[in-house]
Amino acid sequence: MKGENGVDISLYYQEQGEGEPLFLLHGNGEDGTYFANQISFFSDRYRVIAVDTRGHGKSPRGTGPFIMELFAGKSEEAKSHMEILGLMVNEPNIRPEELCAIQAPTLVIAGTKDMIKTAHTELIADHIPNAKLSVIPGDHFIANKNPKDFNREVENFLLHR
Repeated sequence: MKGENGVDISLYYQEQGEGEPLFLLHGNGEDGTYFANQISFFSDRYRVIAVDTRGHGKSPRGTGPFIMELFAGKSEEAKSHMEILGLMVNEPNIRPEELCAIQAPTLVIAGTKDMIKTAHTELIADHIPNAKLSVIPGDHFIANKNPKDFNREVENFLLHR
């Protein structure tokens, strides 16, 4: 199936459980398997959907440009890695005042030794109305490396949103 810009939008995803949907979206360079500990933990209460975003895991890259607005992909291996690196450095290019438009309950979660600067994480949480900021022990990959604390924070947020 082709989207507006001719980009192949067929994405691979894992789905487990029933009930209210809980979408798990990985970061650049990962895929849905990153959330194995969350899928098993939350699937008894939620319909957990872990997506392989475009060009990651089992989702194809497609032929369109690789930019955040269309990010939903792998051609030649080297080119793919360069595009993903470009996304990590340059995207998303969202101004803090644009975050004010988010009306959904939002949990901003980071690790104590995260590669994202603490000031940037705080800026995000400060500009999303009623966002909750949680910093737990670990690095940028806390969902995978510290699933106990990560799952507890997410569960608490979901129960009290």
